[in-house]
Formats: sequence, C-alpha cells, structure tokens
Amino acid sequence: MGHVTGPYFLLSPPRPLSRIHGLRPRRRRPHAEGGEKKKTYRFRRGRRRGNPMGSVVLPTLRRKQEVDAAIRDTLDKVLVLRFGSAADAACLHLDDILAKSSWDISKFGTVALVDMDSEEMQVYIDYFDITLVPATIFFFNAHHMKMDSGTPDHTKWIGSFSSKQDFIDVVEAIFRGAMKGKMIVSCPLPPERIPRFQLLFKDITGLCSDR
Repeated sequence: MGHVTGPYFLLSPPRPLSRIHGLRPRRRRPHAEGGEKKKTYRFRRGRRRGNPMGSVVLPTLRRKQEVDAAIRDTLDKVLVLRFGSAADAACLHLDDILAKSSWDISKFGTVALVDMDSEEMQVYIDYFDITLVPATIFFFNAHHMKMDSGTPDHTKWIGSFSSKQDFIDVVEAIFRGAMKGKMIVSCPLPPERIPRFQLLFKDITGLCSDR
C-alpha cells in the first residue's frame, strides 16, 4: 500500500463498539417468575470528583503520523483535538480549561493538542478549513463527530469555552450521541455561552482587516 497523505479518518472503515466506558450493570433482581432480568446499563450518577493532582499536562502532536495514530487508536472514547498555537492567548486559555477537565472526562474522552505551526498539520488544516484559532474537533472511533450549536459551521468548535463545566457537558453530549450511532449532536449549552465568529472563506477577498 502506498503512502497515505490525506486525513486518516477518511480512509478508515467503521469500527464496532468493543466496550462501553462510563457504564455499569444494574443490580440483578429476581424475576417475578423465578428467573433473572436481563442485564442493562446506565450512566453513573453523582458528584464529579476533580483531579487530586490538579491540571494534567496534555500531549502535543506535531506530526501527521501522531494525529493519525491518535484518531486510529482512541477506541470507545471521544477524542478531542485542539488545533492552535501555544503562542496564542486564546489557545492558552482554552488549554488551561482542557487540562483541568481531562481528569473529569477520562472515562469517556481524551484530549490532545495539535500544533498548527507544524508543516505536517497542513493537510488537516486545509481539510477542516481552519482559519480561526483555537479550533476544537471531535472524533469517536475514527469518525468525525459534528455538533449543531446554531452556527454555520458544525464541523468544529471555534473559540474557547466559558467554563470547565461547559466543556465537560459538550464532550459528554458527543459521547452519548455517538453511543446511539449519531454522527451529529445538538449542543447542550445555551446560546449565550456559545462563541460567535464571522466565518472567513479562502476564496473571498476583502473580508480580512486589521481590526
């Protein structure tokens, strides 16, 4: 097989679910006729416990091969890829939220940072038409997950999150939707907490300014 230059997920076959993270069986109860009820699953409820060690150092991906491997090898969890630059203030703010949230979503999600300054990342930047940073893209079992947040672009989350809890709620909503076989889910956040940006397209000139 020749060298693959495009995004990995475009060439990967669908993957079956091998196990369910964050779910546990209900307690068995005797059936009315003497048998046992079929085992079912439910989400764990209760207070979320924070990471006792504080923020987590998130991995930074600088090579296309590393991004391909992350998409390919992350199974039954939401893969969160933050595209941006460590020199950008908005990216640093988002990175702080992602690092503090990684422990809370560890049962159903994982986070990695993608360095857009690397030349090898251009194939993903072009495919997703990333013109504003930070841009966060979600995957599940090598499938690109989309979110309807009331903005023209459903392929990625542009900008930061208002709080750590907002990010957790978004990842959990994507996980729940993916477990039901959905490829696009509705954003659980209210409109006032969703960033709004004017989208700029590469084939349109005269829209960019120094403002």
